[in-house]
Amino acid sequence: MSTGEAKSGSQLPLPKQFLMGVGLYGWHELSRRDLENLLKLMLFSGTIDAYCPKCKKESTFQRLIEYDRVDRFLNQIPTEIDILVLCILQEQCLKEGGKSGLFESEIDTYIAPRSHPVIAASRGGFGVPGPENVDLVDKLKAQAKPGAKHIAWLENFLFADRWFRMSFACTRETNHRMFFHFIIDEGQLAKVGQYPSIRDLESHSTEKYKKVLEGRYPEYNTAVGLYAHGIGIGSFVYLRRILEDLIEQAHNKARVHDTWDEDTYSRSRVVEKIKLLDKFLPTFIVDHATIYSILSKGLHELSEEECKLYFPALKSAIDLILDQEIERRDREKKVIAASKTIQKIAGEIKKPD
Repeated sequence: MSTGEAKSGSQLPLPKQFLMGVGLYGWHELSRRDLENLLKLMLFSGTIDAYCPKCKKESTFQRLIEYDRVDRFLNQIPTEIDILVLCILQEQCLKEGGKSGLFESEIDTYIAPRSHPVIAASRGGFGVPGPENVDLVDKLKAQAKPGAKHIAWLENFLFADRWFRMSFACTRETNHRMFFHFIIDEGQLAKVGQYPSIRDLESHSTEKYKKVLEGRYPEYNTAVGLYAHGIGIGSFVYLRRILEDLIEQAHNKARVHDTWDEDTYSRSRVVEKIKLLDKFLPTFIVDHATIYSILSKGLHELSEEECKLYFPALKSAIDLILDQEIERRDREKKVIAASKTIQKIAGEIKKPD
């Protein structure tokens, strides 16, 4: 049984987003509108673009189909439901405001040709579609009349307690693998295992922040690591410390100016301090000073699940701030270098009086 508070009110993310963007132990309370994305997750046969820690470069990972597991899963679906699955999902999508015909191609591949890799690998299907199979598809589709009982059956079947895993292989070196483990418990879904971890997959892209964060760089990685292991409030603590350090760096630059009013600054709240430092901070933090308030609220008021829900957006905001700070420092270096070069050239070509 899940011990954390289940997240409700939001739709289950699409497979790639769920696999790569959601931390561990974030329980999602399943509802009828999640049927589509849950089925897509279970039958996902596509690729994921990600950093391969062993290749030490970006790569593409291909889903490995575990025939016996998929076979046991699909063979539990009655023939009638099997035929109607994606038709039901299409109707459900329309009810939820989706586009007409959104799943038309998927219906064609699921029903008769069985060309979907997972279906083909586990059930054999009809083989290469010929004219007779095309006629059968049309006939079955014409007979498909999704009803409440079909949707209810599929909902009860998919939401039943189970665990499942997904394996991927690096297309550069197939021995380099990626694994994800999921569990459905009492109508709630959670990712309970991942290798390599989110931290491992992102570490290569965050090394550029070392010079900006200096001593706080390990704390940045700690924030990502905590989130990856299902810890929300703790991850907020480290994001806030990073933000506070950036503000203090800007403060140290501002206080040496003659026009700086240290008394006003010391009496101000953090959001007000950010506004006072607008000439020394990246524009994103100045325009979105409430980031600090959100992080503080996470420490004192938000639940563990709410912090995990909001972490990806707040981390993206911190990354934008750090990227802007890198750009600002690079621009300063270029300005200084260009100024010195121009002064040198001016001195060399200056005619004697």
